[in-house]
Amino acid sequence: MNWKLRKWLYLACTFAEAVAVIAVRRTRRLLGLPARPHSADVFLGVFLRHALGRQRRLRITCRDRTDGVGAQAHTIMSALCFARAQGHTYVHTPFTEIDHAEWPMDAWVAAWEQLFNLGEGEIALESAGPPPINYSTFHPRLYHALKDFIARLANRTAPPAGSGRREERHFQPLFYFSDCHPDEYDRVIPDLRRKYYRHSSPLQNRQLTVAIHMRRGDVTPAHRQRFTPNAEVLETMRRVRALLEVHGQEHVISLHSVGAASDFAEFRDSGVVLSLNVDAIWTMRQLIEADILIMSRSSFSYVAALISDGIKLYEPFWHSPLADWIGCDRKGRFDERAFAAQLAGLIRNRQPQVSGHVSAGKAPGN
Repeated sequence: MNWKLRKWLYLACTFAEAVAVIAVRRTRRLLGLPARPHSADVFLGVFLRHALGRQRRLRITCRDRTDGVGAQAHTIMSALCFARAQGHTYVHTPFTEIDHAEWPMDAWVAAWEQLFNLGEGEIALESAGPPPINYSTFHPRLYHALKDFIARLANRTAPPAGSGRREERHFQPLFYFSDCHPDEYDRVIPDLRRKYYRHSSPLQNRQLTVAIHMRRGDVTPAHRQRFTPNAEVLETMRRVRALLEVHGQEHVISLHSVGAASDFAEFRDSGVVLSLNVDAIWTMRQLIEADILIMSRSSFSYVAALISDGIKLYEPFWHSPLADWIGCDRKGRFDERAFAAQLAGLIRNRQPQVSGHVSAGKAPGN
């Protein structure tokens, strides 16, 4: 099923589930029966009011996540976007557990918290006030029941509960706001950059840098919605390189992923620097502060692109691009005129021998 269709099916099922849950709860109340609310009922009530345009001012937070840092940071950034656009209050809950930990968990979450610095200037979870609504965790019961039924009709086996392949990690009912209105991120991008650069000095890129992110490891060719073949990315890289050469720009291209060097032999043979199986925090910095970022279908590079003030080449997937991101097709092609226009602006903003990121005089906004 197409991801766009799945997203709207998800939202329709969540809306129907919210109506049903609230109707049952009110009926039981009228009959004098105990309401027996489910843990998701409060969230469904909030979602229904939001969908009907009748929401009150909310306090929202993101907690109880254990998946990767890209997905968690992206959800927080989406919550900030939603809160700013709708007049709600974001309450910051620090990371507590992040998948794929490379260090002891306490040090791992602390390092990511410091890198993104998303809590700076925000209300802390311990602050006085009503308990915030959790923006990030909701199990869509009706949606999965319907999707599993469709899978059985098609003689396919539905993934078991808890398998980690269910869409609740990607299609939170309120998360859809930033996917339907991605340019609302413009309200928070200056803050995201200010927070990020609070604790780090910008990288000094002596040459124009191109960073390629390729999702591998737990993403294989079997994951058709997430896997991008080498040939597609290689074509994008070749077109970028040709345009840089036309404009006389010295550059270095690096590829960031996991796996063996033999998995990326075509890139290595083309002079691309392979950065494989290295520190994820270092990798995130390279993606954020590259002059040109070639993204993958991953929240890891999506988060980097939100903070980056460089040129972003976006590969379509279930999270929508911002207006100035340049889309690539399934053959690795993109709008070369749009790229050339952004490249001209990038060249103008670069100071001699320095990349021109925020500390080098470039405005922190778009």
